[in-house]
Amino acid sequence: MKKAELHIDTLILEKSFHELTASEKVTIKEVASTEAEFNETKIMLIAIQNQINSIPEIEPKSSIKKDLITEFNKFRPAKAETNSGLAIFFPQGKPFYKKLGVQLIAAAAVLALIFTLFIPNDGNL
Repeated sequence: MKKAELHIDTLILEKSFHELTASEKVTIKEVASTEAEFNETKIMLIAIQNQINSIPEIEPKSSIKKDLITEFNKFRPAKAETNSGLAIFFPQGKPFYKKLGVQLIAAAAVLALIFTLFIPNDGNL
């Protein structure tokens, strides 16, 4: 449903024909140009809402639900959730060199090598 259609429905359901401003009457003119059409449209929208609200929630049997979850897990297994913050640095299923933790360790090793080789050490530390 378009945004304008939702706006028209809201106007019709929340106001009476006499409460509408001139701009609101222009907005709903295609749907209801007279008070009689407005009232009929309002009755129809209320009936539709009542029908929608009267539809009961459908709950599957627990055995059917278990069987479906089992079948779905055969094709796409559920991922185990890890509570460890280290899972960000060493995720499962990535090549060794693409893991963030390995890359950070390698960068630290390179920086340590640069500092030890290229920064002069006079022994004054």
